[in-house]
Amino acid sequence: MSVALITGAGQGIGRAIAIAFGMRDTRVVVADMNGPSASKVKQEIEDVGKTALAIEVDVSSEPSVTLMIKRTLEEFGTIDVLVNNAGIYPSTSIEELTNQSWDRVIGTNLTGPFLCSRAAVPIMLEKKKGRIINLSSTTAFRGAQNGAHYAASKAGLL
Repeated sequence: MSVALITGAGQGIGRAIAIAFGMRDTRVVVADMNGPSASKVKQEIEDVGKTALAIEVDVSSEPSVTLMIKRTLEEFGTIDVLVNNAGIYPSTSIEELTNQSWDRVIGTNLTGPFLCSRAAVPIMLEKKKGRIINLSSTTAFRGAQNGAHYAASKAGLL
């Protein structure tokens, strides 16, 4: 049975991805910055007799990502699929966009996938197999009103 780690899996697209993997007899790591939301999705997967682990994580923090990978390996022994889905989009005009808000969005949406991928790759290389899926957005190509930071992060991911 394979193991899929999905970031941003506490709601929205990430939740749907986590549940879809769970229905395919994959052990699922539901990783999200909102621990209670991750736990709720974990419970949804377990309620249908499947296996899941909820982990609260800040993907923009290397120590947090390291802990997520460590807990995943302790629980499931491997990672076969990493889905970098975590993302934030606080709507802010360029005139009001602070350095702190810029850094938070870039940290989550662009640095996060880098940190998660860098942590998962050695596991996959050792097994000589694995998949990393990065979710971006059409906003990467067309931009968005009040979303320069989001568009930049998603374009960077591409």
